[in-house]
Amino acid sequence: MNFAPSRILSDDHIETIHLKSLQVLQEIGMDVLNPEARDILQKAGASVSGDRVRIGRDIVEEGMKPRRPSLPCTPATRPVIFASVATGSPSAGGRAAELL
Repeated sequence: MNFAPSRILSDDHIETIHLKSLQVLQEIGMDVLNPEARDILQKAGASVSGDRVRIGRDIVEEGMKPRRPSLPCTPATRPVIFASVATGSPSAGGRAAELL
């Protein structure tokens, strides 16, 4: 017997998570420890300060463009990956990013 996949999030929820993740990447950024990766991101237009990289919405959207038009790529058609987002250890003065 086959069952349809459970739908946990609505399209609106997925869109909200996507928009908030873009905000986190642009405003807070993330630490990128690999110097080569930082260089690649900087050449693509990201703001780099030490290990911290802030990636603008335009860079993310360019990366989400399908390389073949027959394969659409939108937040609703991609798998959802849950991960914690933080600006560092709370004991070291960091704070968790407020997503919703």
